[in-house]
Amino acid sequence: MKNKKIKIAHIETGKHLYGGALQVLYLLSELKNNTDSVLLAPRTSAIADVAIKLGLNFFPLSHSGDFSWKMFQEIKSILTSVRPDLVHVHSRRGADFFGGLAAWHLNIPALLTRRVDNIPSIIWTVYQHHFYDAVICISPAIAKVLSLEGIDQDRLTLIFDGVNIKNWIPCQDQSTRAQLRSALGVAPNQKLFLVVAQLIKRKGHLVLLEALKKLPESFSYKVLCYGKGPMQDEIQNTINSYGLSEKCILMGFTNTLNQILPIADAIIHPAFREGLGVSLLQAASCGIPIIASSAGGIKDVFTHQKNAYLVEPNQPEALSLGINLFFNNSDLFDQYAIQARELISKLYSHEQMALENFKLYRTILEKRARIII
Repeated sequence: MKNKKIKIAHIETGKHLYGGALQVLYLLSELKNNTDSVLLAPRTSAIADVAIKLGLNFFPLSHSGDFSWKMFQEIKSILTSVRPDLVHVHSRRGADFFGGLAAWHLNIPALLTRRVDNIPSIIWTVYQHHFYDAVICISPAIAKVLSLEGIDQDRLTLIFDGVNIKNWIPCQDQSTRAQLRSALGVAPNQKLFLVVAQLIKRKGHLVLLEALKKLPESFSYKVLCYGKGPMQDEIQNTINSYGLSEKCILMGFTNTLNQILPIADAIIHPAFREGLGVSLLQAASCGIPIIASSAGGIKDVFTHQKNAYLVEPNQPEALSLGINLFFNNSDLFDQYAIQARELISKLYSHEQMALENFKLYRTILEKRARIII
């Protein structure tokens, strides 16, 4: 394999182009000169659309799910045809198990990127991770969880997600800012807060609504919640019952977040558990103040009252206090935002993330004696 590009098969089953799917796209783009990349993804996914437009080597997946044996057969068939040097699995929905199983069955080195800090069955996790030469943790919080689950620390590698800081930049044009805010229904005297997260319990939307209910009636603001999920009806019903329908709006999914984040006054992220919180990295890159819980990987990146305002998870009173403080001392939060943007530009670029992944690829193949360096 000397003087030959490493062939990597990436498996990503996310439907939308955010989180893990966006990181995969960064990898495919940044490593195109160093690797021969192959993407396995659902044919209806957003990353598949982009891969096809970019002319990337794409193989559609028709099956998914934690109990889909057909997914294993499909992945194994593709890998047998492609014959990659290494398999990199980026998501769950059955891919983490069946992707690893297929690679193991074909004796292909493999690694898994773990993005969540929840604790599933320890027996299942140890069995599942047996298939992988290495597991990438996107935050120390995730590494801690996996260690508690019984995964050998020697197999864990910390690689933070990255942000393309060229695409996530502050909005300097006040006229453009005013026009975009107006188009979103935000009045000139209103503060604009964004929530960017799936509508699932661990993202803490109901805690935010409790916090908003405690704010003074005199505060003029609008909260726009971007994301989809199974809790949409419950969250909307809670918004209505709290009398917040004019102040808090569920916006669904958007592909234009890099245009919306820069015009916000702050982002709020009240998650109970969080692997890292890529939307917070993006907000920081845009120079937007952060009000968030200290859950999971969030506290591994941001420091309370230095580059963000952090509160204990599931504490609506503390979250309400933080929002109240923002109204009364927004200049302080602007200083946090300046510090956060400097942090992201130095340590959390997508180029750095891709480089660290590539180094790990080489290390794994060296250990397997599959490559001469």
